[in-house]
Amino acid sequence: MIGSTIIGMIILGLFQYLTSSWWWVIVIPFFSGALYREGMMKATIQGSLIGGIVWTGISVAQFFGSADIVSDKIAAMIGIGQPFLLTIITGVLGFLLGAIAANTGNAIKQYVFPVRQF
Repeated sequence: MIGSTIIGMIILGLFQYLTSSWWWVIVIPFFSGALYREGMMKATIQGSLIGGIVWTGISVAQFFGSADIVSDKIAAMIGIGQPFLLTIITGVLGFLLGAIAANTGNAIKQYVFPVRQF
């Protein structure tokens, strides 16, 4: 589980860096959950770790990088107050989106390819 989670995080981080599209946090954990064989709960945990850790890392890097001004303005615009709280919320959203996507991918896999018990 750890190896495939790290591979998923590397792939998601690479796609986020190259294209900066937010929806990669759904696509990569979806396929990760669909390819995972150990069951739905472990696939959900793996997807949440992939999405959450990568999005938290990216938002912390941007917060301490040159995007702190943007973080201040967005936090003020939505009424949070503290811009670092925005990075925590981003990480939580990454965890939730990754978990839902991986769970959905695993459920579709189990529906399309049911396990036959004899």
